Formats: sequence, structure tokens, C-alpha cells
Amino acid sequence: MPSLWTLQLILTYFSIGLLLACSPAFGQKDRPLSASQSKELQGVLVQARDAIVELTNREAEDPGEPDTNEKKIHTLYEYLLLIDDHADVEYLRDHLSKKYAAELEPSASIPSDRKSFATLVKEIEAEDKPSQHDADLARVASQEIERGFLEDALAHAALLKASGARYQAQGQVALAAYERGKTDITWGALDAAIQSALEEDSSRYPVFQSPSRKLDQLASSFLDHNFKEGARKVILRNKQLLSTSASANGFDWRFLAEKAIELGDLELASEALGRVRADEGRSDVEDALKSARGRKMSPPGALEDAKTISDPYSRSRSLCEIAERQASSGDNLGVASTLQLALATAGEIDQFKVFALNEIAWAQIRTKDKHGAIQTLDLALKENEKHRFGSDQVDGWAILADTLAYLGQFDQARETVMKISDSFYRGRGLSFVASRAVEAGRTREIIAWSSNLSDPEDRCASFMSIAETMIEKMELGPLK
Repeated sequence: MPSLWTLQLILTYFSIGLLLACSPAFGQKDRPLSASQSKELQGVLVQARDAIVELTNREAEDPGEPDTNEKKIHTLYEYLLLIDDHADVEYLRDHLSKKYAAELEPSASIPSDRKSFATLVKEIEAEDKPSQHDADLARVASQEIERGFLEDALAHAALLKASGARYQAQGQVALAAYERGKTDITWGALDAAIQSALEEDSSRYPVFQSPSRKLDQLASSFLDHNFKEGARKVILRNKQLLSTSASANGFDWRFLAEKAIELGDLELASEALGRVRADEGRSDVEDALKSARGRKMSPPGALEDAKTISDPYSRSRSLCEIAERQASSGDNLGVASTLQLALATAGEIDQFKVFALNEIAWAQIRTKDKHGAIQTLDLALKENEKHRFGSDQVDGWAILADTLAYLGQFDQARETVMKISDSFYRGRGLSFVASRAVEAGRTREIIAWSSNLSDPEDRCASFMSIAETMIEKMELGPLK
């Protein structure tokens, strides 16, 4: 049996492997990398390597803040292994601070057979601390799902002590079985997930969720993966629970109505809406219901219905959807009129006007009006210069830079990103622009520009995004 140290090391790499297995960059390739592809990718990864080494040796550890560097380092590590660049892996180990270098020591092999997983689970079952037990066991179940050992994953998920962890793991098994067409496992895992979600955890578990909220999150997960039959069963069970619960409130019913709208069951949504008071977000649900009904109407009928939506942001978004439907039917005059109405509606918005304008620009892009989209972005850029609260302004610069880059306005996109004072959001914006540049075939241009960034955190964000997008493109064809 593995020692506790080996167990912890294996599980650490479980979490890394799961993260990367879920990344689109690590799908199965149609063909191996060519020598020129490997060389160009290696050059990008070396730039990222140097940036992350400089960054981690510069920063003092802040115990009160989450460590954002660990994910970057492990992702870079896997990218280097992807091209068999062991020399630069050794360079990382030699030059990173001790804390990070230790995490890149050669790992124990991850089990690939059912017997090894079963042995690992026995070791975990001997752990004393419930939270560590559940964290380790959830990682094992996730790896079993990745390898297709769905029956074992379901059995081991049942051993999780906290219902909040158990229902999520069982829900993951249900989704994996659904995607693989394994009906019996799908519905067995779904029923188990519902039963776990209905359980109340004891007070010794620090993270508490009500059964209704757990069912709501389970339904959201299924809807995100288009598992509508499963989502419907969960939503109907939640409705049954709320109908008999003395502690249910209007917010619970609001969440149920929102999930029913997303499912497309507008009758159930209307029924749930009747339990929501004005101070519990009733108008937001009413607006969402109007938008959903509009999608089932012809564009003229939907347009009249959209005009009655009270929240201007929701109204603007609904008008954009209608304009795209008009474009699909060839009604170009209708498109122009509807998008003008959306722009006028955006003028009524206070806090989120920039985001609404960006959405209108994307509607114009999708309706083949590039000139109109650029004009709308100019409005959004001027609007974002105004004083904003919280993260709205820096997030606004990041999303506007992304849209500008998509339109090929790379100089303006880069200028926009560099207006961001917050390092996290600047990194987000740099990632957007770098990815768009690679997609547009301007890889060498963005590499040269990123090399001149003075801040290692900025260089790291840009080069990691360049690498990820290059890897995705390599699955489809040679780099331009």
C-alpha cells in the first residue's frame, strides 16, 4: 500500500491532471507536432518560463491571498512535457523558488487500473480528517471518471461524508455516463445525486448549503452540459421540495423559475414566479420570462414584447437577439432599426452601459456590420473613461480589448489593455488579445510585442495564452 506521503503526491498530480484533461488544449491530436511547430512553441514557452521564474522570485508570499502562480507553473510544466522539453523542466526546478520547485519533483505514477484505484481508496478511508478524506476521495472519483471507470467512481463517490461533496461527484458520474450513452449508470447516478443533495449536513462541516440550493446547482451543471432530461428531473424534485418546505422563501422560488426558463419550461417558470415578491427579484424573472417567450415568437411579435421589458440591460440584450434573428431571415432594414433601438436603450443604463454596448457590438459583428460595431466600440471606450466603481472599469477595458482584437484592431486593443491598472484584469485582457492574435495568424507579431512587456506577470499572461492557442491550432493545421 502507498505511504501517506506518496498518496498526497499522487493526489496532487491528480488535481493537475484533471485540470489539464479538461483543457481544450489537451485533446487528442490528429497528428504529431512537426519540428517547426515544436520549435516555435518552445520559444514561446521559454519566454513564459523566464517570466514565471522572475515573477515568483520577485514576489513575497502573502498567506492571506490565494496563490495564483501554482496553476501557471503546473500548466507551463505540462506544456513543456507536451513537446518533450525536459531541459526546460529542469531549468524550472533549478530556478524557481524552493516552494514551487519542490512541487515539480518527479511524481509517483498515477494509477491507470481499477485495482490500484481501489487500493488508494482504502488508504483514503483510513484518514481521520473528514475534509481531507473528502477532498482526496473526490479527486480519485474524478480520475476514475476520466478513465471510464464509472461504476467504481459512483461507488467511491458514495463514500464521501459531506453531502455537498457527494452530490457533486455523483452528478459528475451522471454527466459522464450520459455523454457516453450509458443509460443505466446515468439515471442511477442522477438519483443518487438527488438523494445526496436532499441531505442536511451536520454543523461540523463548515460549508453549508440548503438542499434546495444544492438541487439548483445540480440542475445548473446539467443545463451547462445540455443534459436537459436530467435537469428537468432535478428541477421538478426541487419544486416538490419547496412546495412542502416551511423554510422555503421567494428567493428559492426565483432560482427555480430561472432554471425553468433556461430549461425552456415557461409554464413551470410562470408558476414559480407566482411565489416571488417584488423585493425578491420578481421583475428580473418577469423580464427573463418575456425574453424567453419572445424567442418562440416571430421577430415582429418578439419586438413588441421586448419593448415592455423593464430593465434596460435585459431589454437591450433581447433586442440584440431579435436583430440576429432578423438578419437570418434577410430583414436587413429590421436589423438596423432594432439595433438602433438597442443603442437607444443602452443610453438608459447606468452602471453596466459599457457591457451592454459591447454586446451590441457583437450583435453587429454577427449581423455583418463591422463598421457599426467599430462605431459602437468607440462609444463604449469613451463611456469607460468615466469614473466607475469596483472592478467595472478594468473589466470593461479587458472585454473591449478582446472585441477590438477580434475585429483586427490590434494596436487599439493593446493600448486599451495597458490602461488597466489592476494586474489580474490586465493579465485577463492580455490573454484575450494574445489569443485573438494567434487565431488571426499574427503569432510572430504578438510574440514580438509581448517580449517587450516590462512586467513579468504581464509577459507570463500573454505568453501562456499564446502557447495555449498555438496548441489548439496545431490540432487543426500548421501555424501561419
